[in-house]
Amino acid sequence: MCFDGGPPGGRAPNSCGDPSICYGGGGYGTPGGGYGTPGGGYGSPYGSPYGSPYGYPYPYPYPYPYPYPYPTPADFTVPNFYLKDASGAKTYNFDPNENIFWYAQIRNTGDQSPSSTYGTNVYANLYPNQSSAFTSADDDRTTTYIQHGRTAFTPDTTLTFDSRTGATNNADFQGPNSYSQALGSGAPQYARIFVDPLNQYPNEPTNYNNNQETFRYVVGSPDLTIPSFQLTDSSGNVHTAFDIDYRIYPKVTIANTGTAQAISKDPDDIHTYNWFYSDRPSPVADGTSGATDTGVSMQTGEFGTGSSFDYYCLPSPGSRCDRYDNDQYWHKSTKGTYTARIFVNFDNNVVDVNRANSQATIVYSVGYSIQGRIYADMNKSGGYTAGVDYPLSGVRVTFNGPNDSGSEIGRAHV
Repeated sequence: MCFDGGPPGGRAPNSCGDPSICYGGGGYGTPGGGYGTPGGGYGSPYGSPYGSPYGYPYPYPYPYPYPYPYPTPADFTVPNFYLKDASGAKTYNFDPNENIFWYAQIRNTGDQSPSSTYGTNVYANLYPNQSSAFTSADDDRTTTYIQHGRTAFTPDTTLTFDSRTGATNNADFQGPNSYSQALGSGAPQYARIFVDPLNQYPNEPTNYNNNQETFRYVVGSPDLTIPSFQLTDSSGNVHTAFDIDYRIYPKVTIANTGTAQAISKDPDDIHTYNWFYSDRPSPVADGTSGATDTGVSMQTGEFGTGSSFDYYCLPSPGSRCDRYDNDQYWHKSTKGTYTARIFVNFDNNVVDVNRANSQATIVYSVGYSIQGRIYADMNKSGGYTAGVDYPLSGVRVTFNGPNDSGSEIGRAHV
């Protein structure tokens, strides 16, 4: 195999030896450049860097893949970005006027270091609340920003910047290393980092997506509570006693009584996950599923400040019945006394400052259907029918009275 500068747009001359594996001029028959042509290269975009009077250095893997793997310039990404409290812990909710610190990792995923042509330092702007992404260069420096020497960003290098601990990796935080905010509405805020906001080190034209990252947080204290928890029959009537194998439907009210929205810790999964357990007398730990307890799961959204919602399925159409994930009920086949439990935000996916009030219980019995409704109906002749309904078993006990007053109550009919 050999390589030389053959005629543009075709193969090398026969003198090469084996014309079937010799390429010249235009590379693969393309006029206007190709490896082996003086001043040319492989294809139009990369012609200049790779052309030479002697062709591509031997040996060369045949066939040559297109396009040529041209080394990419410095390309900044943000693999990690979040906020810290004074203890150094990653934090999603802060108290009013509490110090908030920055933590970021910046990586150069390119094949080259930042070029000295564009400057001495790499900058990164830090925004306490910037929900919208930048689609063009931001010419202004923020109150606090990162300034770091470009030579440290060698290819495939990740540098860590922590404003709480100071100059990690010789990081230089310009401006205050922390900030604080007063209590507001409790709505989510979006801290943002923007690396190379002036686009001093261009990689892909107008690509501002991979050098930005956000972190969602709130100022205030979300607190999920359970104002009401009940069990109902298939007609929606509330009971604490059920027949064996009778369907038991959980009904609950969930509220956020805190001073901030109960936001998800994962911005791509903004749900609150809840479990109803058919029999859990003792409090359950975070992450305890009710799947092995014939329980019922429920997936709700986030709870804003001061919000409260009811969840039940019967009587139809119920209230937010679509939030229940699986069967909306359970049943018990053994006579006994049980403790139903609900655990709101059981996996701690959303921010909740008080986990102690996120569980509630109801003691109920199965196989002891003694609850009934007393009723009385008067007829036109002065007589009456009175008795007790036992809706769980479908039994009605009645007492028929005579038309005249003062008489005995009569007989019972089942």
